[in-house]
Formats: sequence, C-alpha cells, structure tokens
Amino acid sequence: MGSQLSMILVVVIYLALSILWGMYQGRKVKTGHDYAIGGRKLPGWAAALSERSTGESSWALLGLPGAAYATGLTQIWTAVGYVAGIVTAWTLLAWRLREEGEKYNVSTFTEYLAANGSV
Repeated sequence: MGSQLSMILVVVIYLALSILWGMYQGRKVKTGHDYAIGGRKLPGWAAALSERSTGESSWALLGLPGAAYATGLTQIWTAVGYVAGIVTAWTLLAWRLREEGEKYNVSTFTEYLAANGSV
C-alpha cells in the first residue's frame, strides 16, 4: 500500500510541475512564429529532435516492429535506410530550408511553398 501511494504521489507531483512549467513557458508565446518555431531562438538540436519525434511516433513504435515480426529481420534495412535519409536531410537540406524560411519570413513548410511560388 505504501509503494502504491508513493507512485501516485510521484505522478501527481510530475503532472503539477508539468502544468506549471507549461503555464510559465506559455507566457513567452506572443505570435504564431513563437508557437511554431520558437521564435527562431530554439537550438538546432532541439528543433531536430522535435521534428524526428513527431515524424517517427507511430511507424517506429508500431509499424516497423510489426513489419519485422511479419517478414523477419530483413526489415532492419528499412530502419538503416530511413536513418541514412534522415541524416542526409539534416546535413544537406535543413540549413538551406532554415535560411529560406528566414528570407521569406515563414514558419511552416507549406507557407514556404506558397511564398516561393511553388504552389
């Protein structure tokens, strides 16, 4: 009973601190750019981790293990190819896209395509 109470206490404290931190940080958001891209003050590594965690949420946790279970360990090559593609995109494209985003004053890829005349 004591360990169950301590687990509940830890969860409640964690939730309270998370809500308080969110409220504190939420006061810094003044514009859409602040919300979408952190007002361009976000370090590159944080933006990269955020982008990857968004992009790989379901396929990496459900799809790839399911495919590996269904077809075998040859699915490892899917993961290797995907990681190689991510690294290539980060090293060759990300900095150019950031510069273009600043040039056109846009905060999403869709806005970039519209401002660039690609759409």
